[in-house]
Amino acid sequence: MKRYWKVNLDYEIELFKDESSFQLEVKSDLECLFFFYKQYNQDFLITDIEYSSEYIEYLNDLGLITNTITEGAINIENWYGSLKDIELEKQLNSKIKMLEILEKLCLAPSSYEFINNKEQFSELTPKNHFFFKSPYLMSGINSGRAHLNNPLHYPIIVEPYYKKIIDVSFYYNSETKTGEYYLCSTSKDGAYLGGVVFQQQKDFFKYLHKYKSIETLRTKTNILIQYLETLPLKQNLSIDSFIYDKEELYFCSDINYRRNMGELLNQLKSFLPMNGVGELILTNKNVPRSLKYNRKAKTGTIYMSPKNGSSQLIFLCGNNILEIKKTKYLLAIS
Repeated sequence: MKRYWKVNLDYEIELFKDESSFQLEVKSDLECLFFFYKQYNQDFLITDIEYSSEYIEYLNDLGLITNTITEGAINIENWYGSLKDIELEKQLNSKIKMLEILEKLCLAPSSYEFINNKEQFSELTPKNHFFFKSPYLMSGINSGRAHLNNPLHYPIIVEPYYKKIIDVSFYYNSETKTGEYYLCSTSKDGAYLGGVVFQQQKDFFKYLHKYKSIETLRTKTNILIQYLETLPLKQNLSIDSFIYDKEELYFCSDINYRRNMGELLNQLKSFLPMNGVGELILTNKNVPRSLKYNRKAKTGTIYMSPKNGSSQLIFLCGNNILEIKKTKYLLAIS
């Protein structure tokens, strides 16, 4: 039976509409992610975007099937975030509830504070020592280095500003009870810029072998997942962490109980060689589409988003990290 989906990228805003008055016009550039989930290839995407025949043909050449419809569908389902079990979804996507869980498990960060109004915020000093984030919105929205000129929406969570060395995340499949680690790239305000996935987890740990805190990360992740499974979980999630300063671990800066980039990277592993590595890049730059993807060798460059979008999503496929770096050089992507 065919199903009809809409990519509701305004998921958090809708989920927490009673808790936050924050409004944002969400761009639909990332709607194309739907096409790269092969288990939905027989379903229909409900969209207002007119995808060009050139783009559809490009996806078909990658072995992807695309079905879109603009009107007339019934029983439309939310794809990015389900909005079905509201209580559980709020619990796991709220950073306030997340911190309560971490406190219960003795996994919470050592320093953070809830700020409910501008007066409380003005008492923070010095401002450039802090980082603020919304308890309800995805990372990079209403977040960043704290100073009084920021148009904040309260409440916010304030914590020390950490100089990150590397972002590490964990994707967990609640159906198969399996998970995998991957690397993230974020902006100074916490917005997602991409990620690196290894076909083999052993290569991930080999790549990060110099970081002793990785073993601590694995231990804490196992403790948290064991607890979350008691809720129980009904969909997949990712857990974001990072290493800062002298290899200190900040565990669980965010839980994403919805579609997430770890899940996407897991899907994209089908385009990689057996022992390969892939890097997903989200950029506002106009990247030249001069490189190709070799379906037989499973190496090269996949341009995931249409040409005319305000941002570009690109997936680089290689046998090793060195090949990925060479491709980034050719594309002039730092």
